[in-house]
Amino acid sequence: MSGTSIEIDAGDFFFDPTCLTTSSPGRITVTVTNTGNALHNLTVEEQGIDEDVQVGESITVKVQVGATGSVPFLCKYHVGSGMQGAFVAG
Repeated sequence: MSGTSIEIDAGDFFFDPTCLTTSSPGRITVTVTNTGNALHNLTVEEQGIDEDVQVGESITVKVQVGATGSVPFLCKYHVGSGMQGAFVAG
């Protein structure tokens, strides 16, 4: 995926997609839709983002992506099941 606006599905128990590449560094708008049957969450620890996503609902947050490295994200409820990913500037 690329651009300044990104959409992620939060299913049981995965994010789709998990590696998201933006077109350039900067602030991106991320919309997460819970398509699963359990409460999910989007956490970007290094930026203080911690938002729950109720079943069938969506949240929108702003994430800062730098020119180098990646910005990891996770579901704090299901990270043990591998529910995590990263944003990378392309």
